Amino acid sequence: MIYKWAVGVLCIMASFGVYSEVGQNVDFINAPKLKVVTSFSVLADLAQKIGGQYVEVNTLVDWDEDAHVFHPSPKDIKYLSRADLLLINGLGFEGWIERLVSSSKFKGQLVTTTSGVDVITHEEDGSHEHDHGHGHGHGHDNDQTLATDPHAWQSLSAVKVYVGNILNALIELDSKHEKYYLGNAAQYLEKLDALAIETKTKMAKLSDAQRNIVIPHNAFAYLARDYDLHVYSLKGLSSEAEASAAQIAQVIRKIKAENIQAVFSETTADKRLIKLVQQETDALMGGALISGALSRNLAPTYLDMMRYNIDTIITALSEGKR
Repeated sequence: MIYKWAVGVLCIMASFGVYSEVGQNVDFINAPKLKVVTSFSVLADLAQKIGGQYVEVNTLVDWDEDAHVFHPSPKDIKYLSRADLLLINGLGFEGWIERLVSSSKFKGQLVTTTSGVDVITHEEDGSHEHDHGHGHGHGHDNDQTLATDPHAWQSLSAVKVYVGNILNALIELDSKHEKYYLGNAAQYLEKLDALAIETKTKMAKLSDAQRNIVIPHNAFAYLARDYDLHVYSLKGLSSEAEASAAQIAQVIRKIKAENIQAVFSETTADKRLIKLVQQETDALMGGALISGALSRNLAPTYLDMMRYNIDTIITALSEGKR
């Protein structure tokens, strides 16, 4: 598999300190840039970090915007019609992408960046979902199907797969700058590993009783799986979903029964429901997490977002200890 080969090469390059090419100013000036369009801001940041000076990146869903409620504009169609490469998350995250690709007459290469990720599935009963493993929801019906969780970017280890897929695509389209792309990706993988080690050390200080959190919609199951957290959500996989009174009441009962320490809002979600839950339980309001889009003010890059979320969660769970 090309991805495994690429990651192996990156590890070798990183161990020998091989990084981005230098002294290519003339080449950079003369070379046309690859036109890359990404479905949302996380992919835009990753593509820019790996492609560097040889890519022109535009994103469909911008910073601080919610992909679940995205509506394409004429500008988006124009970007896509001229693109060499379209990067999407996949796993059902961009329900609008097929229509947009068709209407724009996109002729470039489409890459699903989650290809190869160890995905999480949730049981879905038609109105809401509940998780397997470290996420928890609210349904008990027998008539259920499995829904794939698209929020894999919330895992530092899964994003290594994203990096490999983006790298492969750039090399395939622009093999002349393979060494440059490999170098940038190697640097980025080192930063992912460093943050993962830092996070593991911080998370180890939390007791089992401190590892429960409540959020508006179910976007953090991958982070929960990586660090043994237990996540309870008011809604399902999409921020568009509506939480019923019964679902909210069940979460409130769970918070009281389990003595859950903290509840969190999200930067792109309505805060009224989670504030209601907090008021009814007297749990700590832990802050606003960043789920489906990077934040220009709080966390403009993917690494900033992960560090912000992780630090926000750990601080709240530590302060909420009773």
